[in-house]
Amino acid sequence: MPFFDEPLAPLANPDRRPSAAVRAWLTAMAAADAYVFVTPEYNHAPPAALKNALDFLATEAAGKPASIVLYSTTAHGGALAGQQLRLAIGKAGMLPLPKSRSLAHADRLIGPTGELAEQSDRARRVAEFVPASLHDLVAHTRALRTPDLGPGG
Repeated sequence: MPFFDEPLAPLANPDRRPSAAVRAWLTAMAAADAYVFVTPEYNHAPPAALKNALDFLATEAAGKPASIVLYSTTAHGGALAGQQLRLAIGKAGMLPLPKSRSLAHADRLIGPTGELAEQSDRARRVAEFVPASLHDLVAHTRALRTPDLGPGG
């Protein structure tokens, strides 16, 4: 994705002509029913590339639920980045789920190829993060789905 440098905010610019990469991102976001953001925390914030991608959104994601799964090498588990990301996705019109999932000291629990690096109760709970987040996300997506009322509905 290019660096966001449009002269107006996307909502204020109906005649915008984004690049092909941005159009692909907007199309993918518009096609989805819900989102899972899995992101690290850097300097107590989400990565700049993620925030930059969110800045391109106008109405493509409006009204759709979003789950946040965070990780970091600190004891905070990405919680500070999660607070900022929650604000950013809310301003993009998404509905952040009430619960975020945070993984503290991810470098100790997950190996370089994604396997659990240790066998412990904590490691087993880590393996449940994504399924639990997906379960919550599906439940919220179903609850927010508008029934097709048909013509004149």
